[in-house]
Amino acid sequence: MAKKDEDLGDDFSYIIRMSDTDVDGLRPLGSALTAINGVGDRTAIQICRQTGFEPTRLE
Repeated sequence: MAKKDEDLGDDFSYIIRMSDTDVDGLRPLGSALTAINGVGDRTAIQICRQTGFEPTRLE
């Protein structure tokens, strides 16, 4: 479940625009990247690994 607003911080974005797609900021990064057309589960995990972010991190 998503964290409370106080825990998210002032710089938290609820919707992130990437590659002509609105990505939900309340979903874990690995899951949220799959909203982009052509990015599946495996690709999203590889993107997270290559960039050094945890797939479970909220963006």
